[in-house]
This record gives sequence, C-alpha cells and structure tokens, in this order.
Amino acid sequence: MCAKFVYLILGGFFVFIVATVAAFVYLDWWQAILASLGTFLTLIFVAKQIVRSTFKNLRKMAEGMFTQRSEVLRGASVEVHSVRPTAMPEELRAEARQVIDGDREPDDDEEPDATPNYDNFQWCEVELTVFPNAIDAKNAAGWDIDSLVLVPIDAPKLEFLNADDSDQPEFDLLNVRIVADGNAVEPDGESLTGPRRLRFTVGAPRGTRLLKMQYFFEQFGRVELPPALGLPPAKPR
Repeated sequence: MCAKFVYLILGGFFVFIVATVAAFVYLDWWQAILASLGTFLTLIFVAKQIVRSTFKNLRKMAEGMFTQRSEVLRGASVEVHSVRPTAMPEELRAEARQVIDGDREPDDDEEPDATPNYDNFQWCEVELTVFPNAIDAKNAAGWDIDSLVLVPIDAPKLEFLNADDSDQPEFDLLNVRIVADGNAVEPDGESLTGPRRLRFTVGAPRGTRLLKMQYFFEQFGRVELPPALGLPPAKPR
C-alpha cells in the first residue's frame, strides 16, 4: 500500500514536470503558467480522489472484518444463574491505590480523569451461560471472552464509524472462569464455540440496575443487579 502511494506521487511529479516543460517550450509564457497551474490543480484533484477511494475501501474492509467477528454472537441469548455481591478485586484495588498515591504513572493513553471512581462502584460475582444463536453450531465460528463486556441496558448499539468516539460506559469482565462439570477453570485464550457457562466479577456505578452483554457491535441478554446492590450510597446524617 505504501509503495503504491510512492509510485503515484512519483508518477504525478513526473507528469507535472513534463507538462510544465512542454508548456514553456510550445506556448507563450502566460499560457505556460496557466497550463502548469491547471496541471498542478488537476493532479491534486486526482490524488484526493485516489486517497479518498483508498481509505473508503480500507474502511469497508475493516468494517467487514469486525462485522464478521460480531456475527458469531448476533442474536445470542443469556441465562443468568446467579448475581451475588462481592468485593472489588484485590489487584484492581492495588492498582487504583498506586495511581492515587503516585507510585504508578498513568499510561500514555490513559487520561487523568478517565479512571472510574471505584469508591462509588458496586461489585458482584455473576454466573451466566452465553448461548450463541448459530444455525449450524458445528460450523459456527468461535467467540472470544476477552471481547465481551457489559454495558447499561439503554446503551445504543455501536456503529463502526463512531465506535472510537463513543463515550458510553463499558464494564469489563474480571476474574473470568469457564464453568464445566462443576469445575471453574481459567480460559486458555482460545476461541470458544457453542454455549459456555461463565463466572466473573464486574463492577458498575451504584444505582445501576440493568446491564446487557456487548460483543464488538452486537448487544444481547439482560443482567439484573439485585435491588440491594442497586441502591445509591447512603447520605450522611
């Protein structure tokens, strides 16, 4: 792709030089200037069209790739087995404490005020089963646990063009375990196929009652937090 742009730039520069030299050889000086300027503006217009078309094609390719990855859980459903209050994961507590105490500098892509106010978060352990809506489960593509998040029930569906600019909250699944035959095991990083029972910890601002799953651009399911967890912090007397 880069080589193609280099060849186009060199080709355009060559055409401009040839056209300018020919204009000054065969035309009057003022006609040559106009011809040279016209050639330059034409090349700029053509270059803009080529760049616009190239980026449009790249965007379509990227959108198609993420849409294809999303489709594996399009129309999926969730069966919630339990939602229990729990404590904030200790590693997250320690990390937040390091940032507050100044023992750790925020990452380069981490805004100073982007860290959630965990003191106002409620934490719970959720156990649920994700059921992909695959017509042919045998040939269905795999899905990745790392790409699953929880979002508020009223969160709008993401679109490819504004996914990076979306400011809707997303709540990561922490300490994820796959439950099978009564045993909870840590995921091995490989893609999963078919229904899977998951156990994880999630935190959300107090007062949040309803959440749903999000997998890339697909949203599905419903996770309801118990009323006791959903109450706002008590006001001081």
